Amino acid sequence: MPIVDGYEVVGRVKSGLFAHYENPPIIAMTGQRNIDKNSYLDKGFSEILPKPFSHDKLLNTLNAILDVNNHQNLEIRLDESAIQSNSELFSLEIISSFLDSPKSIYEVLESFLEDTHDNLNRLSAAVENLSYDEIKSISHKMLPMFRQLKVEKAIPILEKFEHLSYDVTHKKTVRKFEKLKLSILHLEKAIYAFLPTLPVDID
Repeated sequence: MPIVDGYEVVGRVKSGLFAHYENPPIIAMTGQRNIDKNSYLDKGFSEILPKPFSHDKLLNTLNAILDVNNHQNLEIRLDESAIQSNSELFSLEIISSFLDSPKSIYEVLESFLEDTHDNLNRLSAAVENLSYDEIKSISHKMLPMFRQLKVEKAIPILEKFEHLSYDVTHKKTVRKFEKLKLSILHLEKAIYAFLPTLPVDID
């Protein structure tokens, strides 16, 4: 949210100025690390869901907050029939819990590949010019989907770029980018090899 943050939104809706608001629970969804849960609860949130989270985690959180079925604990587990990537480079565990068909997974992965290609080109230019703010912005934009796919080799680099220090050397930044680029190249090859295995009709 470019204009206001989540804290301000919660403050506004709980200010008493909105007659239609009857105090339903509000869940904070954040990609931030090292979360201080109490700081969110003190501001009026009911619970926190760190990104990425699965369909099952979301439902379990809602179940706990809304006290579904008279206090019965309805533990919801991952669907064992969910589509597997069969790759060490990426996982479909999270996104398949939200998607209802192999075609949907195909389309999400296809979109991810296109976006990653564009973002990597933009990141390359930003690294070349050592544009700190641009490096941070692009990395922040890339991270959510990389976390959803559990791309473990790329995530730490993107996280460092997201919080890049202004005194970092150009040589060190280029070296990290080359490592990131190589890991993404291997990832793309793995996804392109996986896509034809999905049982979908693609025109």
